[in-house]
Amino acid sequence: MIACVCIAAIAMFSLCGTQPRVCTTMGCVPGVQVKIIDPEWKAAPVVNVLIIADGREIRDRDCEHTPGVEEEHEHTVSFSGGACSVRIEDRGQPVKNMRVTVRWDGGEVTRDFQPEYVMHYPNGPDCPGACKQAVVEMRL
Repeated sequence: MIACVCIAAIAMFSLCGTQPRVCTTMGCVPGVQVKIIDPEWKAAPVVNVLIIADGREIRDRDCEHTPGVEEEHEHTVSFSGGACSVRIEDRGQPVKNMRVTVRWDGGEVTRDFQPEYVMHYPNGPDCPGACKQAVVEMRL
C-alpha cells in the first residue's frame, strides 16, 4: 500500500512543472550588420560607404551620417536600417572577409574584417527560427 502511494506521488510530482513550450514566430535573418562609430564626429553629415564582401561589391552609396536618438550618447551610426541600410544577408554562405571603406570630404577610412558569427534565438533556445549573425564595428 505504501509503495503504491509513493509511486503515485512520484508520478504526480513528475508531471508538475511540465508545461507546454510556447514559441514566438519572430524571424531571424542570418548575415552581418555594419556599425559606423564616430565618437568625435570627424566625418561630414553625408558619407559614402563601400562594402566588399568575399571579393564582391555589396554596397557603394552615400548615407546620411546622423545618429538616432538612442545613439547620440555614443555617436554611433548604425547602417543596419533606414535609408543607409547595410545588412549583408547570408545566402547559403556566411561572409568570411569584408572590407569597409567610409569616405567623406577630407577623409577616408578603410578596415578589413572577418566577422565572428553568434547564434541568435529570437524565439527562445528550444524553438525554431535560429540563425547566425555578426556585427562589425567600424571606428572612424
